[in-house]
Order: sequence, then structure tokens, then C-alpha cells
Amino acid sequence: MFTARSTIIWQGETLTHAYLLIDGEAHEMMLAANGQELLLQVHGAGALLGERGLVDAAEAPASVIAVKPSASAGFAIADFIALMQQHGCIGLAVSRAMIARASAMAHKMAAMSLLSATGRICAELARRGRASPDGVLRPVPVWSELARDVNSTRETVSRTIADLKRRGIVRQDDGALVIVAPRLLDDLVV
Repeated sequence: MFTARSTIIWQGETLTHAYLLIDGEAHEMMLAANGQELLLQVHGAGALLGERGLVDAAEAPASVIAVKPSASAGFAIADFIALMQQHGCIGLAVSRAMIARASAMAHKMAAMSLLSATGRICAELARRGRASPDGVLRPVPVWSELARDVNSTRETVSRTIADLKRRGIVRQDDGALVIVAPRLLDDLVV
């Protein structure tokens, strides 16, 4: 069990264990030499953490931090590799998870390179709206966390959302952010 804000994997450490996140949430964060943090991925239940160690004796490229109390099962790398060799379905599941993660990272890199900060904010709001059954974000996202998620600033998020409200694309109601015009929001992803 990892408590909130505890580090599951440290950036730069040699990966000796893989962890299956059973419950909770963890953020994969990379720290640059200048102290700037970059959120690489958000992991939920079912995520495999430290899986790069299954491929080679690598150092962790980023830290993985529990953001709320999180239960996990830890496996020594050698034991997990043996498990994958004995049960092909586990190896296949790990391969699929690694491909999905690489694909998500490629999309994130493309967004960081090709979209403006406003475009990244709109894309993230649209993504969260599509993930919600009614297109309503509950609770209202915390501006600083949204900024971190899209590698922007709290001020830029605040200005962008104020503009979206002014244009009638989003509305803030009773602790929720309502995506009123999802197509118009998608059109701003540039």
C-alpha cells in the first residue's frame, strides 16, 4: 500500500521491481535538470508500473508517485519475466499495455509540438468531456493541475477557460464545468 504523495518508483533508480496498480492513482513525472516537472502519464487501477525493467536493466526514466492511497502488487523483475514466459497471455497483455502507453506518449509528444497552449487546453477539456457520460466535468478541474497536465501555466488555463465561457462553449454550474458546444471546442484544437 502506498500513501498519497509517496513515491513508488524514483527517476533514475535501477528498475528491480514491477508493480501492478490494483487500486488508486499514480502520476508518472519527469524532473528536468532545471527543476521543471512534466506529467507523462496518469495511471489508474490495472496499470503496470516499472515495466521497462522487463525489457532491459534500465534506470527509471521518470518517477511514479501515488496521488491518493494506492494498493499494488510488487514483483521482482526476474519473477515477472518467468511468469510471462510460463503464461503467454500475461506476456501478450504486457505487450499490449506497453504499445498502448507508447501510442499515448506519441500523441502527447505530437500535441506538445504541434498544438498551441490554448489548443492543448481545449483538447484536454474535450477529452475529459468525452470521457464523461454527460459531457460534464465534476468537480471543476483545478486550473493549476490542468496546466500541469497540458504543460502550460495556470494563467493561460484561466484565460482560455474565461474565453470559452464568454463564447458560450463551456459553462460553470454548481461545482461542474459543462461542455456546452463540444464541436466548437474541438474546432479550437489547433
